[in-house]
Amino acid sequence: MRKPDPNPHPISIEMGTALVPLPPAGTDLASFEAATASARHFRTQSRAPETRRAYAHWVKVYVGWCKGNDREPFAGSVETVAGFVAWLANGRDGTDKVPAATTVTQALSAIHLAQAAAGTPLNPKDASYVLLKETMRGIRRQIAQVRSIRKARPLKRDQLQKIIALYRDDDPQEARDKALLALGFAAGRRRSEIVGLDWMVRGTGTGVLTQDEKGLVIQLTTSKTRQEGGEAPYILPAKDVARTCAAVENWVRLRGIAPGEPVFPARTTSDGFVASRYAGVVWDRDKQQWRAQIRRLEVKKWKAYHTLGWFATQEAAKAAYLGAGGVESIRPPVRADRVAGRTVSGIVKRALARYFAETPEGRRVKAADRRALLKLYSSHSMRSGFVTDAFDRKQPIHKIKAMTGHVSDDILLGYARVQADYDDSVLQGVGL
Repeated sequence: MRKPDPNPHPISIEMGTALVPLPPAGTDLASFEAATASARHFRTQSRAPETRRAYAHWVKVYVGWCKGNDREPFAGSVETVAGFVAWLANGRDGTDKVPAATTVTQALSAIHLAQAAAGTPLNPKDASYVLLKETMRGIRRQIAQVRSIRKARPLKRDQLQKIIALYRDDDPQEARDKALLALGFAAGRRRSEIVGLDWMVRGTGTGVLTQDEKGLVIQLTTSKTRQEGGEAPYILPAKDVARTCAAVENWVRLRGIAPGEPVFPARTTSDGFVASRYAGVVWDRDKQQWRAQIRRLEVKKWKAYHTLGWFATQEAAKAAYLGAGGVESIRPPVRADRVAGRTVSGIVKRALARYFAETPEGRRVKAADRRALLKLYSSHSMRSGFVTDAFDRKQPIHKIKAMTGHVSDDILLGYARVQADYDDSVLQGVGL
């Protein structure tokens, strides 16, 4: 008969992460705790930050629903999970709009992980799991009947060329938007991969953007389809995308981005003189000029600043401010937080609104149609525009996939089918 193990390894449950083994007797606790802390860190890095935030949100919603319905959230009950996803798919009992099927699937994935972390995993091989599978199948069928699949309208190359021609190189916000739009199109990458780029050397992001006389190079450490890394560099030759290279170079110089900092930080102004609205120099977007201003010490609130004049360049406005007795003030360092991915859609929509308002082609579109069209564009329009344009230029699919990082041909070809149906339809010559 086998003797009992004198040093058993019991298991403790660590909610929200994974199972952590307790140390056997006589183990150096300091060393073991450091090892488990390191393991905990690696587990949190197993998924992208956006995925972790989404999973945490859905687990919170699931736990709240269980409490409201007097159910135990982590008892491993298939019936409880099926009830939750049904409630979610019904628009939270009519209090919200019907979600996309991918949203419900993401919520279910989060619950799966949380159940496993709690030691009560949902086993797909159990007979009761059929209930959950059939529930999800019915949810997908029902959602398909009430929701249409909407793909972002591509931002076309000729549109983008006209848009970036409108932007000033000496205005911080316009220079940032110009560089982001041009790079987002030319690279053909996802918005998270564009805003996750660091300048020249690796920082806290998910990739590095470098520049030399030959052009731009993007080296992604991780991506949506390659969480473990291993992607080859993406080359953007200056001879092919000179405007993109110039826009990025201008933005980096204007913002003063140091190596290792995000290429697109959250704030468009850097530390120092021109960073502060009250430092004496202000860009007036309406007049498209720089205003020099100086503080009136006798006035504390309204009209506290006296205008010294309007100037074409920052340097001229700064000279006027200093000549009037102003003092150059250095602000505390600004954190280099990167721009949030969700704000990129707003940048794209703002660019299209400007296209409709300030270009001859855009003005021909009726105002009512403009509002409807703007709803069709999003941050994905840059990536969609790149793929559509590449197919229009008869680029081979393997070269397009090498740039975009797509794994499936079917998904990539979905960008080209609608345009191809118009340009090279099977109805050619019918004449009906």
